[in-house]
Amino acid sequence: MIASRKNVDLPLTAFKGYLKQVQGQSLRAVEWVALRAGLPHFWPSPSVDEASLRERAKQVFGERPGEFEEGFLFTAQTAPNRRFSGGDDLPRQRYYSISEDALGSDSMSLMSEMRAYRSVKKSVLCTLLDTRYSIPKFLAESFGIGQTQMRSMLLVFCEGPELHNPFLEELDLHFRIGRRYPLSGEEDGQMGMALITIPYQVVHAEIPRVFDLRSLTSQEWLFHAVCIERGIFPVHVSFDNPRASFTDLLPWLMSMELGGGGLTEAIGRWLRRNGVDALIYPSARSDPFAIYLNGAAVKSAGWCLVDYRNPHVPVPDHDLFDLSVQTPFPFGKSPRVVSWQQPSLHGSWATEGVRHLYRYRFYKELEDVVGAGNHKLLQTLLRLEGEFDDFERFSASSEHGEGTVD
Repeated sequence: MIASRKNVDLPLTAFKGYLKQVQGQSLRAVEWVALRAGLPHFWPSPSVDEASLRERAKQVFGERPGEFEEGFLFTAQTAPNRRFSGGDDLPRQRYYSISEDALGSDSMSLMSEMRAYRSVKKSVLCTLLDTRYSIPKFLAESFGIGQTQMRSMLLVFCEGPELHNPFLEELDLHFRIGRRYPLSGEEDGQMGMALITIPYQVVHAEIPRVFDLRSLTSQEWLFHAVCIERGIFPVHVSFDNPRASFTDLLPWLMSMELGGGGLTEAIGRWLRRNGVDALIYPSARSDPFAIYLNGAAVKSAGWCLVDYRNPHVPVPDHDLFDLSVQTPFPFGKSPRVVSWQQPSLHGSWATEGVRHLYRYRFYKELEDVVGAGNHKLLQTLLRLEGEFDDFERFSASSEHGEGTVD
């Protein structure tokens, strides 16, 4: 952490709108157990020892004995990164998806963010659905999903004839939630399922000092601060293209690691130190877009908000230089960033294929784990999640990014 403070005018605005969140303190025991089993990467992981941190620092800064030893305080956080949190001292339950109404219409952003915490290595096969959007008829009829389950995520645990899911046994033993076979009578009717509802809340909020990246002014400010001025943040990103703009920075803001990495953490810490109440940023797991007409924002979706306000937590005294690796999102032909040439739409952009990329990578690695013999099981999971034709078209494209999921 670098002990320095920058006095810079920020383009802050007030936010008034709807925020959507699963509130952990309101969950029942079975809902907590189901979330921990289905989304294991959401929970704290072992910390890294100081020796490993120093070795990583030498890789970043080079072999300069003593140069960074005096200016840096090495600390290993005890929990995973959270994108733009600015460090693990930010309390939990500070993240929301932005909804366009009181019903929770967030372009499936919260669902997509939560799906990213699944694991292909834990033998707990599941998927997550949002009741705000289309739910397969066979699932609704078998589990009696009605108005009482609205405003909920549906965590669906599955197993097939040749793929045992041990968590289904645990649900039956401890909570008397047995398997059901909603596809009985069909060719893949032996697929057992158990369903846990995870309620979420949609609240109307007003937050005064917000750095809102849906604003063209905020986008331009951040691009200049990170890519051109190089004196505000302790990290920066360089581009060879002299015409680079905010959309060229999107791969770094939407980096593939869970919780982001060095740049996003540095930005979050700096904003907190400079009195910002909240940050609105593009979802890294959904398909964010922002449309402008003659410079005025007219439509956006796929955005999240992190709330920095907390009178009980002191403002951090130091800037943050996160030593974790950061992998830029691999935009290209598919997935891609779309922009418009018309002067009246200047600054408008949209991402396409982000959500499908993470589904594709998850299912490819899941296929390696469960084996080709369970192809019907994977097809049924895809049917559960919907958008099957769009996903098939995406899977047939040639570019799907590098890296793996866990």
